[in-house]
Amino acid sequence: MASIETLRMAQSVMGLPERFSIRQLKARYRKLMKNTHPDINREGEIDTHLKSVELIDSYRVLLEYCENYPVSIDGKGSETPEDFMGRRFGDDPMWK
Repeated sequence: MASIETLRMAQSVMGLPERFSIRQLKARYRKLMKNTHPDINREGEIDTHLKSVELIDSYRVLLEYCENYPVSIDGKGSETPEDFMGRRFGDDPMWK
């Protein structure tokens, strides 16, 4: 599983908001690749290749995270790891 720093960097590369769906992730990826893919954008092929690689890596990191993150359907929204730790261990100083 990717670190939170890796996830945040991938989110930034993709230009996604704090909360996003898999559908939004896929749509954003397609839109960015249309402008960046070296077969489409022939100007600065090295730059577009590097940007495409960065987008592909970011997309894969975020998609893997989304596909493996447990989702709650209780209407309360998803729980962050920090929320889980706080709920599970409360004020235990070991977890701070």
